[in-house]
Amino acid sequence: MESVLAVNAMYSTIPHALTGSASERTCAGDAAFTEVATVADLRGLSNEGLLFREELIAIRNEIKEFRIEFSDLRAAMCTVNERIVTIEKRMDVMEKQERDLDLQVSNVPGMPGKSPTHLAILIGVKLGLKLGEKDVVNVERVDVGMRRRVRRADHDLL
Repeated sequence: MESVLAVNAMYSTIPHALTGSASERTCAGDAAFTEVATVADLRGLSNEGLLFREELIAIRNEIKEFRIEFSDLRAAMCTVNERIVTIEKRMDVMEKQERDLDLQVSNVPGMPGKSPTHLAILIGVKLGLKLGEKDVVNVERVDVGMRRRVRRADHDLL
């Protein structure tokens, strides 16, 4: 409705401009058109400014939400890191306990057809222990040449 009024205002100035010379008519018509265009431009800019402000508010709200989510994520990462440190400490303790439970038996001849695990259980029985296969974690045969090299390395360290 307002744009119709602005156009009517522009046309109402044109007949008055026709009474003067050609250069006066052009100037009067241009001034009316410029005035109408400026009002329309201002309204358009005002609407664009409002839209821009609404978008800016929406972006600010999204940034606030991202900050909250990032803070939650950071807290979760701290919790996970603490759990990892706890698990690593537990694993270190378990590995140390496992090394402390290692037993090296030497001068036991191999028995054909018997597994090293079975030999370890038999040695336990001879020592008065009741061992099952679940009690033995790992059994390895060490080459005699390897033992000599290990002993020499131990002597070199002393």
